[in-house]
Amino acid sequence: MKVKARFGIIVTTLLLGTTACLNGCATMGMGKTEATKTTAKVETAETGLKQTLAQVDATQASLNSLIEPSQADVKNKFEAYSADVEKTEKMAKQLEKDQAKMQEQQREYLAEWEKKERTYTDPSLREASGQRRAALNSAYSEVPKASTQFQDALNGYLSQVKQIQTQLSLDLTNKGIESITPAAQKALSDGGRLKDTAEPVITAMERVMSEMAREGSGAAAGGQ
Repeated sequence: MKVKARFGIIVTTLLLGTTACLNGCATMGMGKTEATKTTAKVETAETGLKQTLAQVDATQASLNSLIEPSQADVKNKFEAYSADVEKTEKMAKQLEKDQAKMQEQQREYLAEWEKKERTYTDPSLREASGQRRAALNSAYSEVPKASTQFQDALNGYLSQVKQIQTQLSLDLTNKGIESITPAAQKALSDGGRLKDTAEPVITAMERVMSEMAREGSGAAAGGQ
């Protein structure tokens, strides 16, 4: 009888352990999935930002070429400039959407993390999880802060180059180009400073991805 009782206890323990493992694995799997999705959104936004900066460089080059004095082939240069302006505007809008999606995913990720955290009965585990979540939340909060200045600078630049495009569409003569040259020079100067305002955004995004990678993404969102 004692043997049977002991055997029953062992079987019960094994079953309970298996159930706990399955539940833990399911939680970990979901944590990894959400962490991967969150990191991917940040990577997409960062890539879009860098591509937008590269497109600004192209717009800068075409504008600089367009305002050269006594040049030939003005029409083709204006068309190239117009195409660059439109492409820059399109990429800026997409970047804004990507950043909004990134922030939405981050909010959902942290909310899910906190929800799982409340189920922990081990105080030390709850504390460790809370510290990791707070570190990520701190990193996340820096991105929109840094993005505001860059977005304002980018929108201001776009407004300038679009107005130059509109004016030249009305008057593409040498005199017309000469008249917008001061505004063009200002746009070129402002565009040249965009990378400076973008640097803190890139740094903030890199910090987020670094925090996500620290100790493995499986440790995030209640993964351990």
